[in-house]
Amino acid sequence: MTVCISLRDSIVNLRSLLYDVIASPEKYIDRQDIFNALVTQSSMAEFASEEFSLLGCSVNTFKTLASTTVIEGFKGLNNLRHEAYQLLEAANKEVRRKNGSRRNLNASNKKLEKSLSYRHAEIIVLVSICSELRALSQKLALSDLPDRAAYFRKEIAVVDTKLLSIGRNAK
Repeated sequence: MTVCISLRDSIVNLRSLLYDVIASPEKYIDRQDIFNALVTQSSMAEFASEEFSLLGCSVNTFKTLASTTVIEGFKGLNNLRHEAYQLLEAANKEVRRKNGSRRNLNASNKKLEKSLSYRHAEIIVLVSICSELRALSQKLALSDLPDRAAYFRKEIAVVDTKLLSIGRNAK
């Protein structure tokens, strides 16, 4: 009977581990044992780890106990296993891609340079808009204009157009 209780605790611990892997797969990138345990239903059921307080058992025992131990049942645990496996696999590919070849690094560098160039042009336009707004506020405050509201609408339309030209919402 104590084995049954331990296996039930193990299933609950496995469920917690699966949720943790899904929440932050980058923590488990270097854990080949966990990756291997997520490959199939059988490997998940047989996975044993003192570190995570997990006991291995047969798939049939695992299915039976999971259906009465966790609210998701075996199907839910299997779905979690599958999701965790996919996330770990994607995280592993991303790490390998990050350490990529010179070609990948050059492509990434060009992309960053293009983004920097665009941001630089955007900053120039924003500085220009700031000086126009400063001049507008000075003129509205110090000048005796016959129709201030009309003048403001005309000048602010120019500013709005410039903001839209760089992809910023004017309102």
